[in-house]
Amino acid sequence: HNVGWLRPHRLPTYLRAKKLCGNERKLIIVTNEPSEARWLRLVGIEADPLSGSIRLHENFFKPLANCEKTFDAVYSAQLLPFKRHALARGIPRLFVVTYENGKREWDLHAYEPSLRHASFNKAWMPPEAVRDVYRASHAALALSAREGAMFACMEYLMCGLPVVTARNRGGRNRYLTAYNSRFVSPRPEAVARAVADLVAAPPDPLAIREEVLALVRRDRLAYLDILRRKCRVPIDCSEAELDRLWGGEDGIEKHAVPVSEFV
Repeated sequence: HNVGWLRPHRLPTYLRAKKLCGNERKLIIVTNEPSEARWLRLVGIEADPLSGSIRLHENFFKPLANCEKTFDAVYSAQLLPFKRHALARGIPRLFVVTYENGKREWDLHAYEPSLRHASFNKAWMPPEAVRDVYRASHAALALSAREGAMFACMEYLMCGLPVVTARNRGGRNRYLTAYNSRFVSPRPEAVARAVADLVAAPPDPLAIREEVLALVRRDRLAYLDILRRKCRVPIDCSEAELDRLWGGEDGIEKHAVPVSEFV
């Protein structure tokens, strides 16, 4: 199940993976964007476009009624250039949930001086704290031009946040609709204007959540159908399997295997 953005020059990697499977096993790649599946099919690899975001634990990320809105927008984005943090510089009350690989602490203000007015976490945030920031925000940002599924975007939607997004490739658009998002040009003033509009006239967070849950359900059923038809997984009842895999308070996390078991 591909997580990131599948680039055409990486196709030899997938061809090697198919070769390693031999004749006894079948390789099926699940991609985030339809174009990625087409690239793989052109070189003889089975592929189906379904987002990796169907894995998200929706019973954890959910709106909280009557939560005070402290921030105009939140942007969950690691400190890397492709996230284009500077596009958010026109938003007055901004929180950036961030991290930097290989480090215990980081400094958003030093990394992107145009965001010196923004709040951010200087060290790793537990998921509960991230969720609290989402709930305290009017809107959320997705500013990269190319990315994979972007799990944070699904977290936003599950929490009932409308998304201001730059036009992009990679897969997050699968769950963005005319109701839950605003597509803008990659200019700071356009991003700030869209956020201001959502602050002034916010859409219903529960409607945002219910809409995306319906889309996720559609894709989870399609995923189970792939397992049944192509992988010969015995699934007698799709509804029961949906509940077994993703249902309950812990969602899919109840099936987690500790990394230590692999070590």
